[in-house]
Amino acid sequence: MTDHVPLVADILPELARRLEELLRERGEELLAAQIADLRVTAVCRCGNDRCGSFYTTERPMKRWFRGGRQVDLTDAFPGWVTLDVVGGEIVYVEVLFWDEVRDAVMNVSLPT
Repeated sequence: MTDHVPLVADILPELARRLEELLRERGEELLAAQIADLRVTAVCRCGNDRCGSFYTTERPMKRWFRGGRQVDLTDAFPGWVTLDVVGGEIVYVEVLFWDEVRDAVMNVSLPT
């Protein structure tokens, strides 16, 4: 199934490159190593017209943030970028106020 789920690097190559680079610079080697295989599994449907956020794993259960953390990378991008990490795995990429990312993500064709 994952073969049909698009890679972040294919949809947003510049974002993927910068994420990996920034995570390595900040000593987040385990997260940086995930970027090459990170996939867009679902798009946020919050309705905010400035949102380009997306899931990178199965949609979360109610207890998403138990044992989780956020990695804020906002200072390094044109918009607001924060990674949600649960159990050492990037599960969600929150992107706000970055229209190019929003547009690319909203046009992704995902398997149903």
